[in-house]
Amino acid sequence: MRDQLINAHGKRVKEVRQWPKKEVQIFHHNDSDGLSSGAILTRTFERAGFGVRRFCLEKPYPALLQKVYKQEGGIIVFADFAGRIAPILSDLNRGRNLTLILDHHVAEPSTDPKVHNLDPCLYGLKGDRDISGSTTCYLFANTLDPPIKTWPISLLSERWAMNFLWTAAW
Repeated sequence: MRDQLINAHGKRVKEVRQWPKKEVQIFHHNDSDGLSSGAILTRTFERAGFGVRRFCLEKPYPALLQKVYKQEGGIIVFADFAGRIAPILSDLNRGRNLTLILDHHVAEPSTDPKVHNLDPCLYGLKGDRDISGSTTCYLFANTLDPPIKTWPISLLSERWAMNFLWTAAW
C-alpha cells in the first residue's frame, strides 16, 4: 500500500509540472502540523519555480471554498485538512482546477478527476499512528523537488520523532 501512495504522489507531481499555470494556492491548518505542512509546501513550490499564495486557517470554511472554486485553471492545495471533504471539493471544482489534498485524517475518495486526495488513510496508513500531515507533505515535496532540505520541519509535529530525539540526546 505504501508503494501505491508513493506512486500516486509521482503521478500528481507529473500533473503539477505539466499544469500550464505556475501559481499555487496553499490552504493549511493553523496547528503545528499544519504550519509545518504549509512551510514545507511553500518552500518546495517556490524552489520548483511556482508563485505561491498561502493561507492559514482553522478549517476549510464553506464560504471560503465557494469563493476559491469560482476560479478556473488554478492549482489548489489543502494541507493537514480536507481529506474528509474531497467529495464536496469535487462538486465545487467540476474539473476546473487541479486540487491536491495532503491530509492524514479520516478521508473520503474524490469524485472529480482533477481533485486528488493523497491522504495516506486511503492507502492503508493510520493518520493518528503512522503519519502526520507534514510528513505527507514532505513525501509530496520530496517527489516534486528532491533533494528537499525541509525534512526537519516535518519532524516538528511528529510526537514519536520528538520523543525519540529527546531520549537520544540524553
